[in-house]
Amino acid sequence: MKNSAFLGTIYLGDRAARQCIIDFDNNALLMKIDCISRVRDKYWNFYIDEDLYDGYLVFEDIAFLEFEDSTPPRNGDIGSIDVLSENDDLTVFEIRLGFLKLQSGYARTVFRIGFKTLCLQATDDPSSRIRD
Repeated sequence: MKNSAFLGTIYLGDRAARQCIIDFDNNALLMKIDCISRVRDKYWNFYIDEDLYDGYLVFEDIAFLEFEDSTPPRNGDIGSIDVLSENDDLTVFEIRLGFLKLQSGYARTVFRIGFKTLCLQATDDPSSRIRD
């Protein structure tokens, strides 16, 4: 399944990114999200049977990771994940995280990631990765 099609099976509305982990040993980025839901029909329709609480969105075989600005994200609400490009060897996503800044209100962090494979991970154990 293409990464864009797999992304279409994931619902992240009103969800927050808790942390991003760069796994240098395995060339992956793991984004821990408070709740990841799956879309198994045309629409989400509040389907919760496969919810992953504190699960990970995993980007494997990273080619690059770039941040648009230097503001570190805090309590990052997931604004959007857009597919910028995709072919057999590389997919590029742009991810927008919004967060509250104490002094100046709402802000956002935008980053782009180039990678080969997208999957989910249910726990801290990589053997719990979900690819369909």
